[in-house]
Amino acid sequence: MKKVPIGILDGGYEGINIFSNLCKMYPNESYIYINDVKNYPYEGKSTEDILSFVKKSVETLLSYEVGSIICVSASIHEYCSEYLSTLEVKYVSIVDSIIDYVNTNFDQKNMILLGKGYILKANMFQKNFRYNHLYNIPSDVLEKIIFEKKTKTAFSFQKVRETFHTIINKPIDLLIIIDSFLNNLNLEIKEYINAGTTLSLETILMDGLLDLGLETYTSGKGKKIILSHITKKEFKENAYWLVTKYKYVDLDADVNKLNKKNLFAKIKKSKESQDENFDNKDDK
Repeated sequence: MKKVPIGILDGGYEGINIFSNLCKMYPNESYIYINDVKNYPYEGKSTEDILSFVKKSVETLLSYEVGSIICVSASIHEYCSEYLSTLEVKYVSIVDSIIDYVNTNFDQKNMILLGKGYILKANMFQKNFRYNHLYNIPSDVLEKIIFEKKTKTAFSFQKVRETFHTIINKPIDLLIIIDSFLNNLNLEIKEYINAGTTLSLETILMDGLLDLGLETYTSGKGKKIILSHITKKEFKENAYWLVTKYKYVDLDADVNKLNKKNLFAKIKKSKESQDENFDNKDDK
């Protein structure tokens, strides 16, 4: 029986660790992960443009016949939640999943919310949390460490310490890391933050799909496919920490091949038309 894939919708690389961890947790499932690094980050772009970008990504996922979609980007949720809620496939988002989990399990607790500065300013999470003490910690400096390949260095420990300096040694019940790829700094963060629980995003997202009636596969090896708009070489260089085996599809290359194929078809058709006209003239 053909497996129905799970679609994973991302903006940049922030949620790609969720894809990787789900592949380990549910290896029998098929996953189609897509991001939009060509247009990301969305900050500063118009809502209309962002919605257009996201719709294209969703349409691509649906063309792969996914039966469900997980949105792992808080940015996408911020601008496109209304559109995404109308999808006819099972759908869960990282924002709603975090809010539901926190309010169910960590009411009136000490929590850290680690995420991009503009996401924290958007107040998507904070206005919906029932909390006692919530520490909002911008992660922008930490993200640069990962992309510059400086994790597990004296520099990374220093920057993590500076990032959390106001709350080091404070009792923390829950650490929420909005962008899963920041888990590449787990060693550094644990050096300074002793959280009772670090939220597992992949767990709460899959639980959300299961609550919607998703039936998981218990046998057979699922396909793992990554879709993006850059070459495979560029992707591997940017997401260098990803060890999950996957098939990579360069969406722009596919478009170029299709355009080239269509161009050749037009040229061939035009030539055939010219030959036909020439033959008709000879007949006369």
